[in-house]
Amino acid sequence: DLGAKHYSVTEWISIDASSGLPSDSVHTVLPTELKGTWIATAGGMRLWADGEVVRPKRIPESLLDGPVYDLAASDDGVWAAAEAGLFFWNEWRWRFLWPRNIPLTHTNCIAVTDDGAVIVGTDATVMIFKNGAWQIIESEYPVRDILADRSGAVWFATEGGGVRLWPRLSDSVVKIASLSGMT
Repeated sequence: DLGAKHYSVTEWISIDASSGLPSDSVHTVLPTELKGTWIATAGGMRLWADGEVVRPKRIPESLLDGPVYDLAASDDGVWAAAEAGLFFWNEWRWRFLWPRNIPLTHTNCIAVTDDGAVIVGTDATVMIFKNGAWQIIESEYPVRDILADRSGAVWFATEGGGVRLWPRLSDSVVKIASLSGMT
């Protein structure tokens, strides 16, 4: 089946392009604290609220009409990894965030650690945003998924390089493929 599924008390409801999603290829979903669920698709992002797909106001066109690959929640908002880059939502608005010294590229995945660090995977780097500053780590392989577990370890699923484990985010890592600090 295409699209997303939602269980509503007694039945499964299909949420897809015929319901108002921009694409049937759904990459991820993320419930909001207020109401509804963000749905990220190959054709853009929408909000599922009160039983219907909503095209939110005050959202960048690149999130509405361009691929959004991953979503993550932090204590102060929602992060979106998209073809157009990295976006952050809080206080009822979306903002574009990108480190100044890195060429703009699409972001594949995103995770938030328990201590609030935001980890972003791209085809060539892992970018960590913590305490208002960026740390950039080269990656020989495209990073396709990131998991920050409860122990503080960070797992990276790569395309062509297997799974990489970074035991603690506080450890220094220079290059993911070199396994310096990673196993």
